[in-house]
Amino acid sequence: MLAQGLGSFVVWILYGIVQARRSQSIRASVGRLNRLQRGLFGAGLMVGGILLLFGGFVGLQAIGALGHEAMTTLGWILATLVGLAFVHCQTMGMAMLVSLALDGVTPEIRQTSTSSGPIREP
Repeated sequence: MLAQGLGSFVVWILYGIVQARRSQSIRASVGRLNRLQRGLFGAGLMVGGILLLFGGFVGLQAIGALGHEAMTTLGWILATLVGLAFVHCQTMGMAMLVSLALDGVTPEIRQTSTSSGPIREP
């Protein structure tokens, strides 16, 4: 079961890396949502991902896909897919929530409205 778990873990990490490399396009797609949608969907994805993960593994146990020594082949595939769904929910949810904090941040350098000359005392 250790080899199966490590195999799934590698797949999940690789998907996380793919998501990180797509961060620019994820930010753009998340930016199309309004603040309320980002807050609700983001929190929903974070919590929903956890529920999906635990529910998925409870379901795998219920159908007998998780044995004492190893998972069945179908169980391993389903566990990997459940984990991928969890990683996706977490990355998208966090992107939405982080975007709420970054709304007021200007990405480019702009000219200041104050003078850079010496301050004169009256």
